[in-house]
Amino acid sequence: MKRTIIAILFLLIAFCAKGQWLADAPLEVWRDPIDQTTHKLNVRQQTSGIYTLVVDFHHVENMDIPRFVSAAIRRSGTIMTLHPADPDREWNYSFASKWMPGVVNPTGVDSTFVYRLPIKAGERKKARTMRNAGSDSLTVDYSGVAFDMNRGDTVYAARRGVVLYVVDEYDPAVKEDATETGAGAETETESETKTEASGWEYNSIDVQHDDGTIARYGSLERGGTPVRPGTTVFAGMPIARAGTLDGDQYRLYFNVYYQTDNLSEISSLGEHTVKYHYIEPTFGTSAGEAKLANATYYLH
Repeated sequence: MKRTIIAILFLLIAFCAKGQWLADAPLEVWRDPIDQTTHKLNVRQQTSGIYTLVVDFHHVENMDIPRFVSAAIRRSGTIMTLHPADPDREWNYSFASKWMPGVVNPTGVDSTFVYRLPIKAGERKKARTMRNAGSDSLTVDYSGVAFDMNRGDTVYAARRGVVLYVVDEYDPAVKEDATETGAGAETETESETKTEASGWEYNSIDVQHDDGTIARYGSLERGGTPVRPGTTVFAGMPIARAGTLDGDQYRLYFNVYYQTDNLSEISSLGEHTVKYHYIEPTFGTSAGEAKLANATYYLH
């Protein structure tokens, strides 16, 4: 029981600490001067997937333009075309930008959607529910499910969507070997190096759905996923193999959430934050549609 609670809190803390989750920026933004009175603000998408881009305009002269512009990005192209308010006068501006994976502030969230159990058809798995574990100011109504799995078990998509990003670099065996080598004595520098080398500390896949919600499949086996950012997955499609956080207990952690931001309340890009709103999903089971109960077995 103690180990289960620690694992749950570990996943939540790692998720909330990410911010911009990918190491290399997937979007490049630049202005293209067409002529003296026309500029195009363009974006080059360097990594497949869906992103939200926020542009902060400042030092604006002779332009009618909002301070902040937010846009969902799915491919390279022109974000907007810029002109001076008075074409006979000089005009000027500068900008900064910030990106986030997924759609922010979705308008059609469907909290009644019925999800497929992310387990193999015909198999019974024990579910452990997680509610409000370690919630903070950026986490709203945290909830999720941990399914007890066996090594090598396939993880299946619970709903159609597009893969936002994949973390596939953590191997618990490497971490265990590093810990044993240290013989229990670990300096601050060694600890920082070990954490940096082991990446996010667990493998995961995040999938954006049509209504703007995102499903996270966490604690996956390294090298066990055939999908990449931008891949469209369908309910029942194999997407990964179950992994472990400690080299012993195999589990699949599953959450559904959506993102909102405070863009209408800020005066600078540095104040911009994103909140994660969790939804307790309803699943289709052999006994009918249900929100899963803790420590209960379910059959797809």
